[in-house]
Amino acid sequence: SADYVMFLNHCDVLFKDACEIIYSEITDGEADFASGVHVSEGVNVPNESYDDKCLYAVEDCELCSKIFNRNFIIDNIEFPKTDDIKNSLFLFNCFLNAESIKFIDKPISQSLKEESIDFSKDALMKTVDIYFKMYYSSIQNNMSDEFKRFLISSKLNYLVKECILKCNLPVSEMMEVLIHSMPLFKTSLDYRIDFNEDIGQLAKHIAERDFENALRKIYGENIPKQRNIKVAAILDQFSHDSFKYEFELID
Repeated sequence: SADYVMFLNHCDVLFKDACEIIYSEITDGEADFASGVHVSEGVNVPNESYDDKCLYAVEDCELCSKIFNRNFIIDNIEFPKTDDIKNSLFLFNCFLNAESIKFIDKPISQSLKEESIDFSKDALMKTVDIYFKMYYSSIQNNMSDEFKRFLISSKLNYLVKECILKCNLPVSEMMEVLIHSMPLFKTSLDYRIDFNEDIGQLAKHIAERDFENALRKIYGENIPKQRNIKVAAILDQFSHDSFKYEFELID
């Protein structure tokens, strides 16, 4: 029955007077939702254009630093059924549907500990699916190229640095993730995205379907041998060169 709604995870805390500060912002501006700063993000809200603030909001996917008009959520927003990075998709839908958003450069919340990440193949595939949804939604809503460029950069940097390079999947499962995410990495080339220096070459390999070198970046020179092969295929040279990374290879 409340007019406004806030969310708080079990591992997050609010700073003193956080509720009063952010409530004052949303009521004074009659906004659909208002966002402060979640400290662990390590970045402050820009004070310039609305576009810049929108870009920051895509990066900061913590619900606990925000307050929402209850009627706005009920009328416009549906929580995704999947548990995987649901905050990102929920907030992105809020950005697309809100008529008015308030941003304040003040700390509202802080994480007490880092939440564990599901590094399974299924979790990574679902994460990529959500990134596809966010990107295509931005196209359908005529968001600026700057916005789409930042969206892809932010999400793919996270996907590579925090997921692909840490998940330790078998080669066959890693190949599924790389092939599934390749169109997003290819789009990143179109937008000339500057990836973090340590992952830029890997992103380029994925975008160009150079999976052999991508796997070397992930596993090192000694790529693990693949196991549990059910079917072997004998290919002519052209088919082998064209599709060798679509199959599990045997010597």
